[in-house]
Amino acid sequence: SNVRNELFHALPLGLLDDLLDEATRSTLMEEALSEVQRISMAVDESTASAVDANVWKETLEQVQKQGMELFDVHRDMYLAAIEEGRLREQEAAMTSHLEKEARRITMTPERMQ
Repeated sequence: SNVRNELFHALPLGLLDDLLDEATRSTLMEEALSEVQRISMAVDESTASAVDANVWKETLEQVQKQGMELFDVHRDMYLAAIEEGRLREQEAAMTSHLEKEARRITMTPERMQ
């Protein structure tokens, strides 16, 4: 149960920050690398021991790359939703006078001719 909880524990969020300086990024990668190795040893020590150190690093770099891509997609979706909301508010404001006029004018047979 404890290993399961550790498997779902988040890696440092800074891994997805593309504005970090190289020293901070390197420190975060090392922390995440040691955490992934520690959890892997807890899951299966023999398999984790057989993995070369470069594989751990390459894997974490790939996780970082894909995480940043996913983060970018979600950021773009969020920004698009905000823009869509603003556009709808503007359109509603531009057409609100039409709805008010339509309610005041009643169509009678005389007006239709």
